[in-house]
Parts: sequence; structure tokens; C-alpha cells
Amino acid sequence: MLNSRALRLESLQILRAVAALGVVFFHLGVGWDINFGLIESNPFAVGANGVDMFFVISGFIICYASQNTTSPIEFIKKRVFRILPLYYILTMGLFGLAAVAPQLLGSTEANVWHLLKSFAFIPYENAGGLIQPILFLGWTLNFEMFFYLLFALCIGFRHREVVVVGVVVAIASAGYFYDFEHVVPEFFSRPIILNFAWGVAVYLLFKHQPRLIERLRWFWLPGSMFILFQFFVSVPVSAEFAIGLPTALILASVLPLQKIEGPVGKAGSAIGDASYSLYLVHPYLIQFCFIIMVPLLGGGLTIIGALSVLSVVLSVAVSIVLFRLVEKPSNELLRSRYLNRTA
Repeated sequence: MLNSRALRLESLQILRAVAALGVVFFHLGVGWDINFGLIESNPFAVGANGVDMFFVISGFIICYASQNTTSPIEFIKKRVFRILPLYYILTMGLFGLAAVAPQLLGSTEANVWHLLKSFAFIPYENAGGLIQPILFLGWTLNFEMFFYLLFALCIGFRHREVVVVGVVVAIASAGYFYDFEHVVPEFFSRPIILNFAWGVAVYLLFKHQPRLIERLRWFWLPGSMFILFQFFVSVPVSAEFAIGLPTALILASVLPLQKIEGPVGKAGSAIGDASYSLYLVHPYLIQFCFIIMVPLLGGGLTIIGALSVLSVVLSVAVSIVLFRLVEKPSNELLRSRYLNRTA
């Protein structure tokens, strides 16, 4: 029987690494199309659904990590300390770049009002008509912070995980059946938030049905095959079901894996730790290689291929550095100063 207190999360870190790398390769394919017109369709299109995977994993991890947390304020502090430092640093960097070289960033503007909304995780429509903050992949952080707020509001309930699942399903249902005219409710009621509910449901199984979780240990295989199947065949259901539910099955099946040894375990754990940094910075490093390096080295297929590999390796390397020099130290510093010792 699994012991929730003793569980080590290496397997979840590997899942986070897979999700992050999926998004990296998706944007690599986007770069091939936008910059060189090399492909008619993105061969890594399914990688965009790494976002759905992140949300499922997040739903589980938030429940797992807050098992002993009874204070909504302490919960929010932990999440803020984890998310804000790197996000704010990168957002300010892009804001500065947009001010001095706007031609490099497309629809991103050095707009102070947009900056404040980005900092506050309030969705808005940018100059390109997209609902994205200054750091464009931060749109997913808007959903993350919204889920954290919902979870914090449910902490006082006896069965808080069940309550938060009900709240998320109710909000997503409202989005299905009601056409909101304002950006904020329209954005936060998108059905993608159901992925958080799948992750919470896995946690409830893990907590209350550990023997069932043990029996699911090989179900990562059909779950993975169903996701890979979507590389070749379009499934006629939305991603929160087509990707989210198989991810929940994979997540449940890997929980019994207390520790993963060898190079795969080490690499997966390192990339999983740095997955937040990797997710946020990789589009800009890919574009750096394509926009800056290709003109310098030439635009042949060999050069483009080599720089594609370099962009992925560089993204991983930079993200690990950011995790060790920014994410982890800032989180530890803020927790030591502003978090109760018992939290």
C-alpha cells in the first residue's frame, strides 16, 4: 500500500519534463513554419497539449503538497513564492525589450497597463487580438493562479478536494453553455480548466484507494499510446478529454514508482525540476537561434537542423541554470522570511 507521506515524486518530475519538452518541440515546429516555411503542418502539433498535461499534474501536486496546509494565506504564499520571482523578472525583461526594440516581439507592447495586468494575472486582449500577457506563455499561469485561488477558498471545507472539483466543473460548465462577453470570465471559464479537476481526482484515488492505484501501474502504456495516436489521427473531442484524461491515467499509473534510477531518471528529474523555467524561456531561445544565428551562419537545411538541435539543448541548459540560480534560491529565501515555520 502506498504511503502518501513517503511518496517521492521523481515520476511526476519526469512527466513534467515530458510535458515541457512537448511544448518545446511544438514551438520548434512553429519556428520552422514562420521563419523558413519549411513545413505545411507542424509535425509536433500534439506537443502543444503539454499544457493540458501540466494542468493535470498541477491539480495532483497542489493537493499533495498542501496535505497539511490549513491556512489559505499560507497556501497562497507558497504558490506566490514559487511562481512570481522568475515570471516577474522575465516579464520585466520583455517589457524593456519591447520598449527599445519592438520589432523583435510582434504584438507585444511596452504598455504599462498591460504590464500591470500581466503582473496581476488578469487576462487582456493584446494588439494582435490574442489573450496573452507580455510573456505570452504566461496565459497558462493565469489559469494556474486562478486554480490556486479556488483551492485556497476551498481549504476550509472538510472535503476540500471534492469541493474544488465541483467548483471547477461548475465553472467549465458555465463556459460551455454561456457566452460571456467580457474577457475575464470568458477566459477563466474555458474547458481547459477541467484538467485541474482530473489531477485532483487522481489525488483522491491515491489518498483513498491506494490498492487501486497499485493495480494501475501498467496503465501508462495505453494512456501514452492514445496520446501518441493523436500524432496521426485527429480525435473528435477537445484536448481536456483527449489529452487530459489519458494523462490522468498515466499520472495514476506512475505514482507507485517511488524512484527511477539511471540516466532517464536523472535527466527527467533535472528537466522536471526546471520545467517551469523551460516552459517560459524556450520560445525566445528558439527564436534567437533562428532570427539571429541563421542569418549569420547561412540558411541551408543543415544549418537550420543544427540550430534546431542547439535551440533545444540551449533551452534545457538555460532553464536548469535559471532553476538553480533564480527559482530555487528565491523560493527558499521568501519562504524563510515570510512563511510560518509550521506551514
